[in-house]
Amino acid sequence: MSKSTHDHQWVTERIALGSAVTRFSHVRCLAAENVTHVLDCRVTNPHPELYAHSGIVHQQCGAIDDGVAKVDGWFHGGVRFALEALAKPNTRLLIHCLLGVSRGPAMTFAVLRLLGFTQQDAEVRIKAAREIVRRIAYQEDAERAIAALLGPQEPESLQPNWDIHPKRDV
Repeated sequence: MSKSTHDHQWVTERIALGSAVTRFSHVRCLAAENVTHVLDCRVTNPHPELYAHSGIVHQQCGAIDDGVAKVDGWFHGGVRFALEALAKPNTRLLIHCLLGVSRGPAMTFAVLRLLGFTQQDAEVRIKAAREIVRRIAYQEDAERAIAALLGPQEPESLQPNWDIHPKRDV
């Protein structure tokens, strides 16, 4: 029997970035890697039924990949789910869109920034982990959404307005 696979890479020990989860074999692969939460950044084809009885918490937070600026609320919903998941010990998160090239990297960037990574560190980690990503699409939108959420704080003091304080070693 062949090993099941899914197209994703680990950006940190606990945050993976990848392409769409569309098959039961993808979910089995994620479960085998101890992924506990999945954030789907697509608008269409969410496939929540794939996660039934898997123990993996799935959240849809979709945006259209159309090159148009993304609203703050999209980022806020996604980072809230991600940070709440990462605040729990031993959780692992996959963030994905269709191909793992635009929306997924943008949301991963926002999550990393809220965890205290600098713009450069977040971008370098994403590009090093997922070589198909050439630039972080919607990066300016992510920074605007973070500023709207946090106000004029520097990365060293980033803490969301809700009571979640995950460790930086995610």
